[in-house]
Amino acid sequence: GSYVYYGKDGGNPSDGAYITVASPLFKEFDIVGSYDYFNYNKDMSGMEQTKYVIGLQYWFYKQCRLQAQYIYTDSKGIIGGYSSVMLQTQFAF
Repeated sequence: GSYVYYGKDGGNPSDGAYITVASPLFKEFDIVGSYDYFNYNKDMSGMEQTKYVIGLQYWFYKQCRLQAQYIYTDSKGIIGGYSSVMLQTQFAF
């Protein structure tokens, strides 16, 4: 995980934090969870975005995996809350 206390983007003060955890579920499966917070502009209200992620990853070869994740994003004041699903593969040799 990480925490960014203070940043500047185009002169706007911002901050954020995230943490990701993974744990073996079965021999070839891991469960993954993540929390991500970012405030685009601390000088304006309603510029925060929070993401919650839960997913599974399947290791089908030593360094190759398939991931499926459900993501809920809460964008206060920007576009509201919405859900998405992400599928991803990774191949390493």
